[in-house]
Amino acid sequence: MRVKLKIPNFFHFETLLSIRVSDLNYGGHLGNDSFLTLAHESRVQFFKSINMTERDFFGSSLIMADSLVIYKSQGFLGDEINIKISVTNCSSHGFQLFYLFQKKNKVDLAHIQTSMVFYDYNVEKILTFPQDFMNYLNGFK
Repeated sequence: MRVKLKIPNFFHFETLLSIRVSDLNYGGHLGNDSFLTLAHESRVQFFKSINMTERDFFGSSLIMADSLVIYKSQGFLGDEINIKISVTNCSSHGFQLFYLFQKKNKVDLAHIQTSMVFYDYNVEKILTFPQDFMNYLNGFK
């Protein structure tokens, strides 16, 4: 049985990335490990667009708790991928990011989810959800 993710109705960020030769596997298509690399790149761009980083995120840091990749189709060298990101499932200590990877022809390439937790690397402790980030998200409603 395959895992399913619900596609959000709203996206907080969108970017366009191209598949590089280093993203390909021995089958000549986008490798499974490269999906998370592209998700990471798009996440960094999203955070940069709001003047944040994973180490300095609304007064906290972030650490990834888990990731899930659902492969929908193949990507090949030079393909441009439109990546949309939505912040979902906010909790007391974190949130999830949903990534919609689509080819130019609107065919889904992948659905990805990462769980991000607020974290203090100096004391190695989980932190509570920053109110400033909640205020930012509430500005989209």
